Amino acid sequence: GYMVLPPELVEPFLRAKQLTDRHTASLDQAVFAHLIRDGHFERHIRRTRRRNQHRRDVLVAALKAAFGPAVAIEGAKAGLHLVVRFRDIPAALAGSVAEAAALRSVGIVPAETGMAGTEGGAGFLMGYAAVEEPDIRQGVALLREVVQSFRRGGVA
Repeated sequence: GYMVLPPELVEPFLRAKQLTDRHTASLDQAVFAHLIRDGHFERHIRRTRRRNQHRRDVLVAALKAAFGPAVAIEGAKAGLHLVVRFRDIPAALAGSVAEAAALRSVGIVPAETGMAGTEGGAGFLMGYAAVEEPDIRQGVALLREVVQSFRRGGVA
């Protein structure tokens, strides 16, 4: 990395860097340069993109199969997370739903911390990059049980 600084801050930043980091890791830089030069890094990026796209597709398909039109899926075109909004669960219950899901080892995070913009139902951030395909399907099945308990008015 590098920084563009006003002239009066160059010297203080150089001193701070010397105190925290004597030198840049030359071996790491040389290895990475080799990976880039020989095309290994580009192949790794392509392979990772394909794997993540497949995982995203599996998650979207599983959510649609489990919940149908009761969910709205946002952000399915890029990134490593989706926002999934459950139209029939009040946004005020998002924290409780996330806690109940966690008890079943399903990690979801409420998408909003306040009430603004939550009229579409409870929204959750769901990551998929570090989850294998069978675990995605199992997690959605477990989440379906949680969501059904909240639809019945109870708490899971």
